[in-house]
Amino acid sequence: NCFNIPVLVFRPFSLFGPHQRRLLVRELFEQFQRESEVTLQGTGEETRDFLHEDDFGAALLAILPRLAANYTVVNLATGRATKVRDLAQMMGSLMRSTKEIRFAKRERHGHPVSWVADTENLKDLAPTLALGAAYDLEGRLRATVEVWARDKLT
Repeated sequence: NCFNIPVLVFRPFSLFGPHQRRLLVRELFEQFQRESEVTLQGTGEETRDFLHEDDFGAALLAILPRLAANYTVVNLATGRATKVRDLAQMMGSLMRSTKEIRFAKRERHGHPVSWVADTENLKDLAPTLALGAAYDLEGRLRATVEVWARDKLT
């Protein structure tokens, strides 16, 4: 404010996409490919707000020219909660796997049970990007899995 420099703070939530090399979506892909069963920490009831890397980029490009305030904080997410169990089942289905999915059935210390964004600021800046229930998570996961499978990324 003192120097009249606009500041934008983006807080991305659970990004995934073909460029990812670690974290949950990639871990699931690798386990469905390589392991005899899929084993995840936690209970499976934890929720996250998953956003594809392309949607993250589109949001940045859409929002930057619309900023009016000198200081803005935006949660970049869908505002939609997805259970880790449901994500694992979607990945298994997309990979045409019948492998069993197991959970350690204990909460992970330091990890929130629910991590879902408040997207009110996003709705104000880019109404078409605040997707919520309309977000095509399965379609975005399918596109990511297809790239990894085609490129045989391991």
